[in-house]
Amino acid sequence: GVKLMRFSNGGHLLAAAQGEYVHIFSMRSFRKAVTLQGHAHTVVALCFNPEDSCLWTCDSSGQMIQWDPLSGDQLSELPAARVEHLAISSGSSSQVTCSVKHGNKAFVRRMQHCVLEFEQELPSNISYTSLCQF
Repeated sequence: GVKLMRFSNGGHLLAAAQGEYVHIFSMRSFRKAVTLQGHAHTVVALCFNPEDSCLWTCDSSGQMIQWDPLSGDQLSELPAARVEHLAISSGSSSQVTCSVKHGNKAFVRRMQHCVLEFEQELPSNISYTSLCQF
């Protein structure tokens, strides 16, 4: 079943994660627009960029994919990284910030086109399960 859903910032799209698939629905027509296929493991985090021109998805293996939510085209990808994604937030079409756990350590990472741009380790008793950019 569906375990994770996110509305686009404009409210016109709804992304619903079902296992390794993400279904995009149009809220204008109430029909499925596209199904995103590219993950081999369960999708655990997703977010739209502020303009709703990109959707970022992360799976349980640590793989991250940037999509065009209207065409379903894959724009960029970070292969499985053996991290647990706790939260993800996008501030632009090419940039995303995520909270991850790797073993017993937690980090905040900023990615540009799925390439690590910045990483900050968090104190041992802290991990972020929600992120917001503005």
